[in-house]
Amino acid sequence: MQSERRTGGRRLIRAIRGVIVEPASRRLEPVEVFRGVPYAAPPARLAAPAPPPRWPGTRLADAFAPVCPQALPDISNKTAALARMPLGVYNELKLTLPLLANQSEDCLYLNIYVPGSGSRGVEAPYAVVVWLGGAGAGGGANALDGAVMAARAHLLVVTVNYRIGLLGFLTSGSPLDPAHRAGGAALLDVAAALRWLRRNVAAFGGDPARVTLAGHSQAAAIANTLLMMPDSKGLVSRVLLLSGSALGAAALAPDAALARRHAAQALRCSQDEATEEHWLIACVRSRPLSALLAVEAPRARFLAGWAPSVPVARGAPPTGQAPTRALHASDAFLDCALAVVVTTTESYQYFNEDDIRHGFEEEHRNRILRTYVRNVYRYHRNEIFAAVRNEYTDWEKPIQHPINIRDATLEALSDALAAAPALRLAQLHARRGAPTYFAHFVHQSKEVDYPQRLGSVTSETLPYFLGLPLVGGAPLAPRNYSRGDVGVAEAAVALLASFAKTGEPRAGDHHESGVAWPRYELNTQQYLSISSKLRVKSHYRGHKMALWLHLVPQLHRPGAAPRHHQFRATHPDMFAGDIFPELYSTTAALEDEEPAEDEGGGEEEAAAAGGECEPPSPRPALPALPAPRPEPTEDPLHYEEQYYRQAEAGGHGGAGGAGGAGGHSVPTMTSLVCRRRYYTVALGATVGAGCCLLALNVLVFAGIYLQRRRPRPRPRPRAAAARR
Repeated sequence: MQSERRTGGRRLIRAIRGVIVEPASRRLEPVEVFRGVPYAAPPARLAAPAPPPRWPGTRLADAFAPVCPQALPDISNKTAALARMPLGVYNELKLTLPLLANQSEDCLYLNIYVPGSGSRGVEAPYAVVVWLGGAGAGGGANALDGAVMAARAHLLVVTVNYRIGLLGFLTSGSPLDPAHRAGGAALLDVAAALRWLRRNVAAFGGDPARVTLAGHSQAAAIANTLLMMPDSKGLVSRVLLLSGSALGAAALAPDAALARRHAAQALRCSQDEATEEHWLIACVRSRPLSALLAVEAPRARFLAGWAPSVPVARGAPPTGQAPTRALHASDAFLDCALAVVVTTTESYQYFNEDDIRHGFEEEHRNRILRTYVRNVYRYHRNEIFAAVRNEYTDWEKPIQHPINIRDATLEALSDALAAAPALRLAQLHARRGAPTYFAHFVHQSKEVDYPQRLGSVTSETLPYFLGLPLVGGAPLAPRNYSRGDVGVAEAAVALLASFAKTGEPRAGDHHESGVAWPRYELNTQQYLSISSKLRVKSHYRGHKMALWLHLVPQLHRPGAAPRHHQFRATHPDMFAGDIFPELYSTTAALEDEEPAEDEGGGEEEAAAAGGECEPPSPRPALPALPAPRPEPTEDPLHYEEQYYRQAEAGGHGGAGGAGGAGGHSVPTMTSLVCRRRYYTVALGATVGAGCCLLALNVLVFAGIYLQRRRPRPRPRPRAAAARR
């Protein structure tokens, strides 16, 4: 068990006194901890943080401050909870939620962990590692323990609270609002904490010139998004992202304007409430905290709920800028060293325990992938779905076990949601010559609640980089770690320590492998595989990453009639989870490279079709159709065609051919024929080439046939020839 005592009068830093904590290992020296240090004043709702007030006398920093308000998930009923989440996530929440019970809007505090030797240490001033608390369910700095890292690696470790949920990410939409320009008040909180550290960390023995910002999952996306802020340059010199980035579909708010309308409706806000502040800000400040916590963000599976928006510069139009363009233009992103770490399975948390334990059939797999494509992409959804389905199907096995289908589905979503965006981020950073490092955390502890065949999952990296296996996970995450787990934790802490101190991560002399973490370069694409033995590999999941980084972006481009890009089916049975309205596309999914040149005929075809054909009429609402839904087939695209043929027949039969049940119009034959005209130029060229080859073959066979049918001259008999 950890033990602690007050520092008494041994050390007094700027009228603040901490406590001495002794980690639960004889190999680790004591650590001085300053808990609940304010870096800003109690914040006003949806406003930028103000400087902290001076406290009288000496402040005793021996207790954690409250965490920021958040709606905690209900896990009181285990059966109901496991219907929404897997067992591993459930057990993590059981350990984390008690640490987050104390909540208050006065929550802008941080915790500082200083090596016991203090400013007299050999390595003082110490490199600083700033960990952001989680931005999702169960987020807060109190759930992060930096004592082991500070003692083992001789680093000054800081954990930061910041506003999350509606209070952290709802924006007013006004270009004059600093929180709106920053992408949310949460980003202003983190920036304020970093500025406070730059001014004061030297008094604690830290080096303000060597600050590393680190985050895991949603917090990693926050750290990455912070680098898009125009005034974030100089706040940090290095960034470590574990299982998250700003380019993932679940990183940024999919539609900030929709979230504002949704919140205003839920809180019954009116523009009549406007005072000197924006009307939405005035409304939020007038409502009780319980009402704010009850407001959920617009829901869509695989997308972020309450999350930051892309920051915009002062005076720039508040448009939905693509995140990669913002990173390209950010000096803060290009000036810092970047280390990115991913695990094998990054989509474990999106499934429930029944899916993980028993797997599922191919039809359910198709619904899951269709839901992802529907929510993330806007153009050519049918083609993208077909490409993903084809890539992650084992065609050598005609009949697949549900567990194998589950594994392939988790693999596809892990690549799409985390691995490909992380690799894309590393490539953007390395393209400008900035120091970039990429790693795959392969190691998996035996004492976990996850199926071993899934490999490492999202939540496994954080304890190892914090060094928790060195003390058995105590006090926050006690677990029976093996000797191999301890070795991996030592290597992970050494890599982070070297990265924070020098900008070049190395495992250190104590690790027997002696393998260095190479820089990620576009020509070699080397990365580090972190397990019981460190290995250097290249081209991480090259074939799979090519699908998400090259093929899908090429497919996800406009160039046909809008109806062509949509799934033909909108019935809930075709999806597995909440979907967004049709007029929607995520910022993360939009490709922000320069658009390709028109390959010819796209706009002309649409214009010609619009001149000859009437606009396609909306399809009937599926629940109102009198015809029964057909049984699913193995081909989901054929299933959709069959469904709408039956929908058209049912509508004509019940309403005289003009309308369907419930007053919904049924597509006419003219509109159905016109829809078939919206083909791409590539498809037309392919069909034309095929017809030419077919005609050539017909001519060749006709020539051969005529040649064989021509009568041959009969040979003269020998006897007649002799008489002559």
